[in-house]
Amino acid sequence: MKKFESYGKCYFCKRTFSKKGMTRHLQSCSKRKNILRVVF
Repeated sequence: MKKFESYGKCYFCKRTFSKKGMTRHLQSCSKRKNILRVVF
């Protein structure tokens, strides 16, 4: 039986990733880094 894999969309760049991929992506998302740099 195939396991269910959840997906989500990055709020910053609008790309879709699996849950595991999202964790990795958020550390390298350039749009996220630019927004956080401006805010903080």
